[in-house]
Amino acid sequence: MMRSQAPISPSPAAGISSSIVGKDLLFTCPVGPKSIAANENEASGLIADFYNKTNGEGNSKANRTVEELTNTVYDGWTKTFKENKKLFYDWKAEQFSTLQSGDVIYESACGEGFNLAMTLQIMKEAGKIENVSVYGNDYIDKSVEVGHYVLEKLAPSGTKIGSLCQGDSSNLHFVPSDSFDLAYTGYIDPIDDPYHLFNTDDDTAEAKNDLCDAKNENGDWAKAKLVDIDQAAQEEWYAKWNLAMTLQIMKEAGKIENISVYGNDYIEKSVEVGHHVLEQLAPTGTKIGALCQGDSSNLYFVPSNSFDLAYTGYIEAITDPYNIFDTDDGYSASDLCKAKIENGDWAKAKLVDIDQAAQEEWYAKWVSELVRIVKPGKPVIIENVARPLCDDVNDWGGVSKKWWKLAVSKYKWDIDVDSIITKELSPGREHRYHVSMRKNAKMI
Repeated sequence: MMRSQAPISPSPAAGISSSIVGKDLLFTCPVGPKSIAANENEASGLIADFYNKTNGEGNSKANRTVEELTNTVYDGWTKTFKENKKLFYDWKAEQFSTLQSGDVIYESACGEGFNLAMTLQIMKEAGKIENVSVYGNDYIDKSVEVGHYVLEKLAPSGTKIGSLCQGDSSNLHFVPSDSFDLAYTGYIDPIDDPYHLFNTDDDTAEAKNDLCDAKNENGDWAKAKLVDIDQAAQEEWYAKWNLAMTLQIMKEAGKIENISVYGNDYIEKSVEVGHHVLEQLAPTGTKIGALCQGDSSNLYFVPSNSFDLAYTGYIEAITDPYNIFDTDDGYSASDLCKAKIENGDWAKAKLVDIDQAAQEEWYAKWVSELVRIVKPGKPVIIENVARPLCDDVNDWGGVSKKWWKLAVSKYKWDIDVDSIITKELSPGREHRYHVSMRKNAKMI
């Protein structure tokens, strides 16, 4: 376990790194036309336009000292390298502790190299992990150029800098499979306005606020629906990588490989994309079984007691099943939740109870199927669980942490109630959490 006390001063290990050259490289950067990322949106603004507003030019100046670089902002952040290092120190100290000196790591969307340099410094300071070989990519050509310079200045002495390439992080065709001891990204750049909803004659920020107000306050139905459509596209952009990412982590962290995978999604197009993503990103040896279009609350076509692990990356909330928030009176979630929390209007409070009960029934159906299809004694995992609507009116609605143990009895899940564990999503993201539980072992 790496210690996790952040140093106050810049890393004394920052110094001279070396470049991996020629035949020793794992791969070289592609030449020719670059692929266009799905979030490169002419309507809402090109990615490069946003990042060019940061101080990339200044960061690349050859006369900049280590002290100057550690006190500069970068990659769209509003905090400096030194400030972010303190912020992320404990997280990186723990998560990168499984690595060893001499390992090879990859950062997708590495930006100007600051996050990669920071990670290497923390690995050396907290875990004595050094002489690491690093590779990466970023979509912005200028960021890749700056990244080489920043790593030479800030990476610990002995770091071996491999290929840093311009490339779309959702299509790393030029990077060989099964090559790295750890692969990570510091940020997934969102797919911005995929349906051009906010590209109106109005100011973009005002247009977004207008639609979000309609959603949050249960105003104009059509505007609220547009927000739902935009959010669904965002979640698909994130979630379609989840199974492949899980398989990669299992191999990298636990040397678990040659896995057979099956799955379903309600959206036919997502199933089609899922096949392609797994073929591209799943570790060598993965056996891709049936990926089917199907309702996750009714997996009648999946046999019981069949899998060593059953999980979901997200339970899509059942939104306003009784049309409580879509009324002529214009009741908002905030209005009804206030009545519930403050013991106000009993009818409004009752509507909240009815809505929450429907949400819990929906979660129970989804989880019941996972419990049914997993083998006795094996785990069930639910990721990215939202809290009840009145605990976070800005989310889609979900269930509380205490609900899970009550649900075992209520819905007669064949689950060891003492095995249930909940964990916050990540530091600063306390509004969602993960759940792990284990099916009861078969009695002999």
